Amino acid sequence: MRDSVLEFARHGAKVYMASRTESRPRQAIEEVIAQVPNTQIEYLHLDLTSLEGIKQAADEFISKESQLISCSTTQVSWLWLPS
Repeated sequence: MRDSVLEFARHGAKVYMASRTESRPRQAIEEVIAQVPNTQIEYLHLDLTSLEGIKQAADEFISKESQLISCSTTQVSWLWLPS
């Protein structure tokens, strides 16, 4: 999945990496930024264990963006917006 995010970033997409814990996405974000320095990539807290956690993430995302294309793995969900 990291390869997909890297390709999205190389093509100018704004990328959100969503996860319940911040450490793994932060490491991946740093790796992507190292390869694509001017990329727009952000961490989004997403707790799938509760409806409230899902709603909070959705509300935060909607407050920033109006479109979504989603790719996901069992560990991390990756949210990508066309530029």
